[in-house]
Amino acid sequence: MKLNILIIIILFFSTIISSQTVEEIKEALEYYPLHVGDYWQYEVTRKLFGNTLDSTWIGYKEVITDTLMPNGNRYYLVREEKLPFHNRGYIRVDSTSANIYEYVWGDYEELAIDSLLAQKGDTLRKYNDPCYICTEDTIKRYFDMDVEKTRRVEQYCISTTSYDGWELAKGLGEVMRYYDDIHVFLIRYECNLIYAKINGQEFGTRSNIEEMMQLPDQFLLMQNHPNPFNTVTTISYYLPLNSYIELSVFDLRGKEVAVLVNQEQSSGKYQMHFDATELNSGIYTYRLLSNEISISKKMLLLR
Repeated sequence: MKLNILIIIILFFSTIISSQTVEEIKEALEYYPLHVGDYWQYEVTRKLFGNTLDSTWIGYKEVITDTLMPNGNRYYLVREEKLPFHNRGYIRVDSTSANIYEYVWGDYEELAIDSLLAQKGDTLRKYNDPCYICTEDTIKRYFDMDVEKTRRVEQYCISTTSYDGWELAKGLGEVMRYYDDIHVFLIRYECNLIYAKINGQEFGTRSNIEEMMQLPDQFLLMQNHPNPFNTVTTISYYLPLNSYIELSVFDLRGKEVAVLVNQEQSSGKYQMHFDATELNSGIYTYRLLSNEISISKKMLLLR
């Protein structure tokens, strides 16, 4: 099973890079800078249906260190705080293929999560769900810089009720991330870059996180990380107030297979580790439930 999945991923991404020159790959790598000490700040906004601004706060992403993993590849540890979705861990960018890989604990493997060579209109499918769609390739300026930056946009299909995506700018990396819940909660989240420090060079004005960053005033259930996962994954969520909550996992038939939390908790951010050692490969749903809300997301277990 693992061998078949690996072959699909290799064939899938190899079709993108087969006709690329060395210069094209070199330019593509500039869209995802990755050095120890790189740091990005984003203004996070939550908008209700009709684009009415509901709340805003500051979040950040940083590259903490690099390390050589047992599979022989070197990865960079990327940490995020107060940013919805993704929550990446150990990441590497392959300099020969321009593919982005995420390290998967347990089997010393990695998953290809993006291709920097994707062009507008390309649909990148590793599995039936999820999919990546390169939707835009335009020009945009950042931080009043004299040189305009090319922008790429990709859409990440989560389910029929929600989706998210990101924009990558040459020399800056991720400049915007968004998430739309279009049918259930009618909410849109946007993370827009306001400051970046790339390989020692600074762009924009850095905000004082301690003064400006506040816990969002709504319940948030984040996408599990890593996803897809092998055996163990982490589920994060925010509580804006003290609540009695249940965090449970269900299979495709709706059968409850695990209860991770069933108690009253204070407001704040929480992380729970889900061990699926006894479960079969497949798509599962995890649900955050309280008197105020019920939020569900999908995750993919691969063995």
